[in-house]
Amino acid sequence: MALSSCGSSPRNPFELPAGTPVVLIVIDTLRADHLSCYGYELETSPVLDTFAASSYLFEANSTQYNATFPSITSILTGQYPKTHGNYLPVPIEGAGGQGSVSASLADRFRRRDYYRIAIGSHPLWELIDPDVPMFVGWDTVSLIGGDIPVKERSLWSTAAYTNQRAFAALDEYQHSARDQPLFLWAHYFDPHTDLKGWVYNAPESTRNMFLREHLEAVGMASYHDALAPLEPAERGRWLRQNLQGPEFNRLRLANGRALYDAEIRSCDAGIGRLFERLRAMGVYDRALIVVAADHGENLEDPRDGHDTQPFSHHDLYEAVTHTPLIIKLPGQTEGHRVGALTQNVDIAPTIMELLDLPVQPPVDGRSLVPLLLDVEGQVHEEVFIEAQEQGDQAVKTTELKYIDRGEDAAPLVFDWINDPGEHRNLIDELEVETREALETAIKDYRPVHAMRIHVRPAEDPFEVSIELRTNGCPFDAVAGVPETCLEQGGEKFSWQGTVDRDPVDILLFRAHQRSEDHWRITHSGAQDLSQVVWLGKRPIAHTTVIPLWHPVPGDPPTNPQLEIERTAPDGLFTFRMHPEGEQELVAELVYADPSPEKDFKLVAVDGVPEDWGGMQSIERLNGILETTGAQPLSATLGTVAGEEVFTLFRFDGAWPDPRRVVVDGLPVATGRLDFAFPKPLDGRILATARTGYFPDRTPAGSLVIWTESGGGGMALDTSGMDEELLRQLDALGYAD
Repeated sequence: MALSSCGSSPRNPFELPAGTPVVLIVIDTLRADHLSCYGYELETSPVLDTFAASSYLFEANSTQYNATFPSITSILTGQYPKTHGNYLPVPIEGAGGQGSVSASLADRFRRRDYYRIAIGSHPLWELIDPDVPMFVGWDTVSLIGGDIPVKERSLWSTAAYTNQRAFAALDEYQHSARDQPLFLWAHYFDPHTDLKGWVYNAPESTRNMFLREHLEAVGMASYHDALAPLEPAERGRWLRQNLQGPEFNRLRLANGRALYDAEIRSCDAGIGRLFERLRAMGVYDRALIVVAADHGENLEDPRDGHDTQPFSHHDLYEAVTHTPLIIKLPGQTEGHRVGALTQNVDIAPTIMELLDLPVQPPVDGRSLVPLLLDVEGQVHEEVFIEAQEQGDQAVKTTELKYIDRGEDAAPLVFDWINDPGEHRNLIDELEVETREALETAIKDYRPVHAMRIHVRPAEDPFEVSIELRTNGCPFDAVAGVPETCLEQGGEKFSWQGTVDRDPVDILLFRAHQRSEDHWRITHSGAQDLSQVVWLGKRPIAHTTVIPLWHPVPGDPPTNPQLEIERTAPDGLFTFRMHPEGEQELVAELVYADPSPEKDFKLVAVDGVPEDWGGMQSIERLNGILETTGAQPLSATLGTVAGEEVFTLFRFDGAWPDPRRVVVDGLPVATGRLDFAFPKPLDGRILATARTGYFPDRTPAGSLVIWTESGGGGMALDTSGMDEELLRQLDALGYAD
């Protein structure tokens, strides 16, 4: 929806004076039904309860996505993820798409000469590429980083440290820019699990505040005195050592719920201190203040019918999708509760209308100002939510919620009003017309995904061949080259040709990007293909894409950078990395078909310092060894016999030179480039692919791969495309 300007519509009686301060508070992992003001029986949120009592509280608000980065990007831009294209939970070692920078509230407030402060509290956000829309357009951005080691940043993701940085930024604002109006976005992380230990690391002041009530709820109050003295991380170990079976599960859930509520209470107190600071500045009573959350959290017992993981935000149950939204107008003293369907993409257009901000670029959400005028009204007949899980999407109407879980699982339908716990699936009870209407709504909303390949010409013509095999999500259509390039039902793509004066543009369309893809590329004009092939704005050798080394007959190099021995018996895997001077050395291993049950056992390691932290893991699916130094790093690991293992070795963030790689005593093929996007797709890879194509950064002769998403007429960048390609896209329905 594109907002109309005030000059072409009746004057909004809620339009605020120019320069009104704006405060946007986003709380990570906060489900609405664990706030007292949303009906929770425990007193988790006294500050927000008081705040809500003189604000507009939206009772049926939904997030747009069940992960932080896409959801907050939607809050800041008013755009669906399929529009802004940033689908990664946390895009580290890469970036999200830049297409929505000018749609961000920060940029809209910049055009009104506001002083803009962003306080981010996710432990990994300092690693995000600075080009992403979330962090572009601010005068001040404060993230957790600096001298704090990455592995310890979760311990600093507290309301206290968030406020410490926010107050310092406000001090600077008062000192140097107090004549400008203020836009403050503060992100609180407290209710999220600690990324290091996967526990709710509630502070001592609140960690036992709700323990007894949750233990009593599962009939295990007798364990209170054993758990209460323990740190949150120690409780998990105690449970594993002392309990098993159903008793273990019940107590684990009760303890986790108690700590989650304790985190909310601690965060609530921190927000109270922020409010006090704003009052002291004379800002609070004059400000438009919005409180929202990026997503909720699963706390349910899977045995109660929810096939999801407790203490996560997987899937699209109400525990994850129903998030709070509270809006306080300047000087407001009377509270109102609004029962209409709303969604997080409505926040930006509401602020835009209230402050008369620039209306371009357009937004997908709708202003909630009509609901401020009539709290019994409606602005949506349906809202949409997506999940990072493969293919999961939901549509929520005023009566029903339909969850499409992809091709491999049956859909779910719930009466979310009368069955808020979503225990009864109504899919088999729906009338045909109702089911078809819900399926059509999902189909119309579902984004379309494109893999794009662009080959830049060079001074001299060169030959290129591309072979792509996919396992998980076949391609539906191709544009830019003949349809015959797609084979085997879309599971194989192959093309070869001469690149002379004109670039080559290829688009491959499919339902989603989370697929295992194997690439083989040849390029007659390049000696080092890993520097000529780019993923987004990076040479592929500087990404976490998996290179596939194929040994060939011949003499191995005499000065190898990397030696791999993978023919050892019993699943043993040995490697040796040879740095050139002091370098950061990283070795990552992941099974081609990963699962938490398949692990890596470190048999031997050499070349690491005495205080080395041991083998690490990302989402408990891979093994990572890393160190910095001038000594060779060698290790032997035990793997599951017979299972294929993908390996990624990086020297100062880059692949080794393939001419200096030895596999099983042999050199590897260098006349072609073989690499894989693993499944589940490493978020760092998809993040990098989302950065798009930067002509000013890629040299002549480059082959650039990136991804785009969109819906309806799909928001593809058609600049530079020839007329024939545009006609093909139009015929396929992917361009207006």
